[in-house]
Parts: sequence; structure tokens; C-alpha cells
Amino acid sequence: MTVQIWRRRQTQEPAIETEPQTTRPRLFRRRTAEETGTSRPRIFNGRRAAEAEPKTVPADQKTARRRRRHRRNPISAALWMAAVAAALILGLGILLTWSDANQANDVVHAIMRMGTWLASPFHDVFTNPDPKHQMYQNWGLAAGVYLVIGRALSWLTRW
Repeated sequence: MTVQIWRRRQTQEPAIETEPQTTRPRLFRRRTAEETGTSRPRIFNGRRAAEAEPKTVPADQKTARRRRRHRRNPISAALWMAAVAAALILGLGILLTWSDANQANDVVHAIMRMGTWLASPFHDVFTNPDPKHQMYQNWGLAAGVYLVIGRALSWLTRW
């Protein structure tokens, strides 16, 4: 199904605009339709003049063109998703510790083990007498670093 975007404008005649009355002189005067030899106003897009003629573009083709232009690289997407997954695991571990979740539960224990492994390079970056606050700071830093590095690698692997 196609949609005519300019259906309303096709039936109406374009109005000829007159110059506004100003007290200071204009450097460049707008050319009228009689001077250009056309009955339609002209569009100047920087390269060449084109007639202001309405076009009908099927909506399906327009969105397909837009999608084609922004296609993602699967390697780039996989790197970004891995970084987001690591940050989510670390954030979930922080949330479970903050809410005093049962560490004997298998799900909580698995998330905490994965978080400990992911945050091992950042184990003693911050030292705090309270071990919970130290874990919040170190794991939060690890999550931020994973997101930044994942975004940078994702950007570098795009084509």
C-alpha cells in the first residue's frame, strides 16, 4: 500500500509570495515566477535549481531505504551486547548486595560469582572500611569501564 504524501498540495495552485515591505534595502531580490519562466516556485538546494513539484513516494520504499542506510555490523553489535551484559550483571550484583538477598540461593550465588569474576581486575581500586561500599565502588567502576570500552570497540569495528 502506498501513501501519497503530497496529495493535498497537488490540487492547490501555489501562491505567489510578494516581497515584504522593509525600510532597509534588500541585497538580493527574490525572482518572481514570471521572471523565471515557470509557474511553480523554484527550490535551490545548493547544487542546482529544481522545480517544486510534489513527488509521491511509497512509504515502504522510504523506510526500506532508511533501514539499508543504517545497517549494523554483527561483530559490532555483539561487542556492544557483551559489554551491556557485563554491566547488567555487575549492576544486578550491586542491587542484590544492597537489598541483602539470600547468598545461599543458587541464582543469587551464580550472579555474585559472575560479578566477582568480571570485577576481578578492579578488586582493590577503592579502599573503604565498609566492605559493601567498597564492592559498590569497585563494581560500579568496572561496569562503567566495560560500557566505555565496549562502545569504543563497537565503534571501531563498524564498516
